[in-house]
Parts: sequence; structure tokens; C-alpha cells
Amino acid sequence: MASCLFCTLAHSKDAIIYENDECSVLLDINPISKGHLLILPKVHAEYLHQLENKYLSSMMILAKDIVNKLNIKKYNILQNNGNIQEIFHVHLHVIPVDAEGNKFKIVGGHLNYKDGELEEIKKEYKKLLN
Repeated sequence: MASCLFCTLAHSKDAIIYENDECSVLLDINPISKGHLLILPKVHAEYLHQLENKYLSSMMILAKDIVNKLNIKKYNILQNNGNIQEIFHVHLHVIPVDAEGNKFKIVGGHLNYKDGELEEIKKEYKKLLN
């Protein structure tokens, strides 16, 4: 997509620090921690569920490869779909958490189910997924 910043960057030799046939890796220009990386598929899709499986697999394999090659011991993998998503092109964030200046925090809490609600949802999901 011509107007998508990440489509442009996924093919930019100046921005790319590592790549394979399906995806590119680059440094985030607004990092949460030092060494914050982005993994971008080379095809456009706004949301994860719209992306072909070969690109999804490639993104995770690249994440594994880069944390091993860069010897990143502790990290978060983040992927947003709509909520807090700023650029509507699927991407993974690889965020080193042992780096100096790490600003990654998940703020909030957890949901408490009402009596019987967990079992209702479990039953419904099993029915829909099987």
C-alpha cells in the first residue's frame, strides 16, 4: 500500500537491519527501551488475523532469531490490533527489558469473572472452536 509508512520501511534498505523473504527488522524510532525492534511483514495487512500464515510464522521465527543472535536474555513481544495501534500495518515489537531506560509497563489490572461466567465462556469457546 503506497500510503503506508511500514510498507515503505519494510522495503527500505536504509531502515532494515535484518530480513528474510517475508519480513524486515528495524529499530523503533520511538523506543520503549534501548534496542527496541520492530518486525514488519513485507506485505500489507492491518490486523494479525488478516495476514497469511507464512508471514505470521516468519515474524515469530525472526523474533526468535534476533533475540538469540543479539543475546537478548529478557524481552517482551508486543503486538496490537486496533487498541493503541498507531500504524495500521501488522508488526511485532521486540522490547529488551534488561536494557537501561526500559519504559515498558502494563498498567491496569485483571478482570474478575462473575460466578459461573468463566464456565459459560469456556463452554461457548469450546463449541465455536471445535
